[in-house]
Amino acid sequence: MLPIKIQDGHEIKKSNFLNITPSSKILNEVFQSNNLIDARLDIATKICDRFRREVEHLNNLIKATALDRSGWVINFNFCALDIFYAEAGQSLFAPQNTYELRVSLGVPVITLSVVLELMEILESTPPRIDEPENLIKPNSITVIFNNLTKEESVSDLAIELALDTCLLLYFHELSHILFGHCDYQTSDENELRAIELDADFNAGSFFCSLVSELPDPLRRPSSTNSITERLIRASFILGTILKACSTKSKKYHYPTVRVNCFVGGGAYYIRHSALNPNVTTDSQEDQYWEEQTNRIQPPLLEALRKSSLAYYAGTEIEIDKDRDEMDTITYTTRNRLKDGPLKHLKIPIR
Repeated sequence: MLPIKIQDGHEIKKSNFLNITPSSKILNEVFQSNNLIDARLDIATKICDRFRREVEHLNNLIKATALDRSGWVINFNFCALDIFYAEAGQSLFAPQNTYELRVSLGVPVITLSVVLELMEILESTPPRIDEPENLIKPNSITVIFNNLTKEESVSDLAIELALDTCLLLYFHELSHILFGHCDYQTSDENELRAIELDADFNAGSFFCSLVSELPDPLRRPSSTNSITERLIRASFILGTILKACSTKSKKYHYPTVRVNCFVGGGAYYIRHSALNPNVTTDSQEDQYWEEQTNRIQPPLLEALRKSSLAYYAGTEIEIDKDRDEMDTITYTTRNRLKDGPLKHLKIPIR
C-alpha cells in the first residue's frame, strides 16, 4: 500500500520540492503569474528566507531532542508552487520511519499578502468599508501584495504575524506526522475534520512550547500574554487562509471556530508548564482564555468581513451552526479516534 499523504490548502497531484534556499530568481520563476518584481520580490524573498531559517532551526531542535533517540526522521522542504499548500506523509523511498513535511513557497508569500490587507483595514482611519467580495473575485490570495511599492511600508508587526502563522501551519503538519494521522486512512468527512482538529490542538501546544526557542531573540515572546496573543492572531489568519484555499472547504471549520482548537492546545501546554498565568482554578483559566480571545479576535473578524476574503468569514448563523457541529460531531469523532486507532500510531517520543 502506498504511504498516506495528508494535504492542506490547495489540492494537487504532484509537487516538486526544493532542497536549496529559495532565491529571488527562483521566486520570480515560481510566481510568474503574479509578476513579482522590485519591492514585491524583495519582500517575498525576505519572508521565505526568514521562515526557512526558523523552521530549519526548530526541525533540528526536534530532531536532536526527540526524534533521533526514537529512530525517526522528518525531512522539511519547500515545494516550488505559488499556491498555499502543505503536505505531510511517510517517505516513499526512504526507510520506514522517515517522513516528509513540505510547504509551498506560496505559504509565506500568500500569508504575508493576507496579513497586509487585514492590517491595512485595521489601521485605516476612518475604518475602510468595502463591499464584501464573493468567491470568484480577485483577493489578497490570488493577487499578491496588491499596491505594494516600497519594502519599507511592510511593518515588522506584519512580518511577525505572517511568520507566526506559517509556523503554526508547520506545527499543524508536524502534528499530522507525530500523532499518527499519516498512518491512518480516514473513512469519512467527520474523521477528516477530526484529525484536522487534532492537528490544530497539538499545533497550539507546539507553538506555545517552541516559540521561545526561535533563533532570533527578538522573536521570542516576553510573557505568557504575548504567547497567547500571538497564538490567537496566527490561528485566525491560518484558519482564514485554509478555509479560502481548500477545494474541499467543508473539511475546515470557520476561522473563528477553528481558533478554539488551536487555543485549546495552547491552554493545555501552558496549564502544565511554568508559563501558567496567575490562575488557580479551571474556571479562572477558562475566563483568562475567553477574555484574551474576546479581546483579540473580534477586530480581526471585522477586518476580514471588510476584506477581499469576506466570503470566508461566515455569517453569525453559519458560525453558530459550525460551532455546534464541532462540539457535537468533530470532538466526539476525535475522541473516538484518539481512544482507538490513533492510540498506538503516534511516534514514540520519550
